[in-house]
Amino acid sequence: MLAQGGVFGTLMGLHAIHRSDVNIFVMGSVVMAGLTAYSRLKLDAHTHGQVYAGFCLGVIINWFIISYRIMI
Repeated sequence: MLAQGGVFGTLMGLHAIHRSDVNIFVMGSVVMAGLTAYSRLKLDAHTHGQVYAGFCLGVIINWFIISYRIMI
């Protein structure tokens, strides 16, 4: 879920910088993240907390790095 959150955070960061219309990509990433989360929970591979934590961590890290133009 970290990667799915990362994609979402990257899209949000790019939107914050360029003010581009990324709505269709955001909707697609949310759908894909939802399907991935559902499958991880259904297979008992992760708990609810792990799924939420991974997604949120991915969003925060990627949004912060892209929005503030921090290059590693």
